[in-house]
Amino acid sequence: MQPIIFQGLPAFSDFRLKALQTALNDAFSVSEGSGDGPSSPSSGQFKIATIDAVEVYFIEANAPLDDQTTERACALLSAQHHFDRENGGGFFVTPRKGTISPWSTKATDIFHNCGLEIARVERGIHFRLTTADGLVLGIEELGLALLALHDRMTEAVYDDVSDFFRHFEPAPLR
Repeated sequence: MQPIIFQGLPAFSDFRLKALQTALNDAFSVSEGSGDGPSSPSSGQFKIATIDAVEVYFIEANAPLDDQTTERACALLSAQHHFDRENGGGFFVTPRKGTISPWSTKATDIFHNCGLEIARVERGIHFRLTTADGLVLGIEELGLALLALHDRMTEAVYDDVSDFFRHFEPAPLR
């Protein structure tokens, strides 16, 4: 089952967004002189003008949530509404698929203590980076500049989160 996704508040302050914008544009400038050639996606041809970053919450439920449960879940998470990619583009930074973050463990316990029957809740950030020309940058265009947006040890960057809660069978011991 696909996760239910709620949109929360802005993920960063204006100050932090400016710092991220500077870090990303600096990463493009450094890769420009790396000799990758003009056709390389990270060859400095992009200058990020705006960064939209919002918190997103993923809920794994055995059945669709009723209106009362949805309202209570939004209140617990300070979420505003269901997440919609109406503007198109962007990508997600979340804990790696197949892992359970400490935040998720605690939040799931809180949901259960509040009487909300969900299997799991997890959080992430949805980024939408736009150039001055209005081009929305994706994972491929950002290349190594993505390193400024996530912790490679615990997080990953995804275009598609439809399989976020996919459960894998353990591999046999060799």
